[in-house]
Amino acid sequence: MSNTKISKRYAKALFEFSQEEKIVEDIYADMAYIQNLCHLSKDFVAMLKSPVIKVAKKIEIISAILDGKVSEITLRFLSIISKNRREFIIPSLSEQFILMYKDSKGLKEVNLFSATKLPKAVIDEIAVTMEKQIHKTIEINESIDESLIGGFIINIDDQQFDASIKTKLVRLKNVLERQV
Repeated sequence: MSNTKISKRYAKALFEFSQEEKIVEDIYADMAYIQNLCHLSKDFVAMLKSPVIKVAKKIEIISAILDGKVSEITLRFLSIISKNRREFIIPSLSEQFILMYKDSKGLKEVNLFSATKLPKAVIDEIAVTMEKQIHKTIEINESIDESLIGGFIINIDDQQFDASIKTKLVRLKNVLERQV
């Protein structure tokens, strides 16, 4: 079973539990903190994935780092995951929980890649157009990729809309090569 499937199952269990206990906002804040920690500390992620470090030591390290920064419920949940030798999914678990939370709030994350920084009006227009199509509030994460030359690429879930100059040039090149 892939790490994503495993992390989705654990995230779903935690999400449903947090809904029952009416602590979704608290657990969301914890998962956002953990996700940020995983992005900022490659050492933390490496420790989680290390086969050399014993589970008891990992639990001790996780508790030392997160104590006072996340809720007791989150710490206990992470301890259970670690005891089941699944601590390596913690980064993916936090990401999956956040996606479930945002989906429950009617939010959808979209990744927008462009060759240069797009004007706010263009980004807003893209968001409004997408909101009409999927009936959710769009959160756009903008990234610059100069290799696109111009235009943009939008990733939403597992779908991609490619309106980049780079792709258009590659297609044109393929058409011309077939004609020769």
